Amino acid sequence: MVGGSDTALECLSKSVDQLSEGFLPAFPPWDVVSKVRRKRITYAIASELGIGVPSTEYVTSPDEMHQVLENWDPDLYPLLLKPEDSKRFLAEYGRKGIVCHTPDEARESYSRYQGFYGDLLVQEMIPGDVERLVNVLAVREPASRRQISFVNRKLRSCGPLMRCTLMKSDRSSEAVEATQRLLEEIGYFGFANAEFKEDARDQRLKLMEINGRLTISNSHSLRCGLNLVLHAYESALGAKWGAELLEGRPGLEDILWWEPLGDLIGLVRSACRRELRPWRVLRQTMGRGYAIEPFALRDPVPSLYHMSQLARSLVSRR
Repeated sequence: MVGGSDTALECLSKSVDQLSEGFLPAFPPWDVVSKVRRKRITYAIASELGIGVPSTEYVTSPDEMHQVLENWDPDLYPLLLKPEDSKRFLAEYGRKGIVCHTPDEARESYSRYQGFYGDLLVQEMIPGDVERLVNVLAVREPASRRQISFVNRKLRSCGPLMRCTLMKSDRSSEAVEATQRLLEEIGYFGFANAEFKEDARDQRLKLMEINGRLTISNSHSLRCGLNLVLHAYESALGAKWGAELLEGRPGLEDILWWEPLGDLIGLVRSACRRELRPWRVLRQTMGRGYAIEPFALRDPVPSLYHMSQLARSLVSRR
């Protein structure tokens, strides 16, 4: 079993001891998974390892929120209000967090969103656009430190703090090494996806988040000839990877992962804000190859489902 969603990963990792014979999880039990799911724990471990993280305070009550805002460095505005339960917040409000430019705006947002379920991260906004975001998709063997990695860089999203719609394959030894150290310290194995942002102020990579489940951009690595799900499956069964797999594959740069429907929405929003730059859009969309999500002639059902969900969302918002 490979975790395909946060809900499934949490439920199954908490119930590893109750699984019937014949079920083999390709992920660790909850005591390890929780270190990935709980951002405050992940950030603490990353800081101990010397991996950059955004300046962060944790809030569980209105009094703590007041205290944090009273002591917050004015130079660190705008700030980001980011709930621990980002999945629930995204489902309810259509966004992963709230950007605030003043203390009053932060207080008003804290009240409007009912205290963010009583578990909030107040973070500095790392400067730089979406192109500074780097993903490392990794699979680690359960009984060793060996890791297979795939790197991609975000190019566009459908809106601020919203899902990515265009990525390109890339290389970053720094991001891969930081991911490896972090997962090793946590004791994680199987599939994981770490996201970093290059800080424009000091050029350091800062950890944004890490997922212990499959992400939709897995199709990007597959398009580049790296079947991470298969390798997670094989490693769970005890198979050993060859040296050529661990050394990486040359010539994978500039393969694009593209979600055109979401990208169109993002481009329309940019045009409405008068931020659309056609030549830049054209340049970003030119690549040596493409993984167009979720369209595939061999399996059209995901694309039909995706379009039906999009139509339902548009009608609902209307």
